[in-house]
Amino acid sequence: MRALINRGDEVALFSGDFVVDRLEKFFGYEGLFKRISLQTYPADPRDRFGTYKHLLHHVKAQRKLVSADSDFDLVFSTQDAGYIPDISRPVFQWGYFPNVFPRGLYGWPLRVHYSRKIMRIGLVLAISEYSKAHFDQHDSAGSLEG
Repeated sequence: MRALINRGDEVALFSGDFVVDRLEKFFGYEGLFKRISLQTYPADPRDRFGTYKHLLHHVKAQRKLVSADSDFDLVFSTQDAGYIPDISRPVFQWGYFPNVFPRGLYGWPLRVHYSRKIMRIGLVLAISEYSKAHFDQHDSAGSLEG
């Protein structure tokens, strides 16, 4: 984000609520979020991470934010690919890779959702050789079956 800001680009961040000062201090970039358009949405305290409900909550909240302001050149995703917003812009993905999904009918909606999102990624910035190898494996196989 800081590199884009220093280039003079406008940066918007869509995220669930977080404590700005604490995150800036943790990463050593005090004042970073004062220079971007920070658009947050409330967390659902009943959500358990990794559930369909958790993913659906984030997707719906992002959709609402994006529909209000969708004038973007690209999406730089720093979360799991399942959270990539549904807009027709190029997607750069920062180093996360898909997990192995449940087989059978129960896991089918999640596999379809992730397949759709992963197919939109144009560039992956892998954070390690392990991540790169995992992305390459899924890219060549075209599968989420881990």
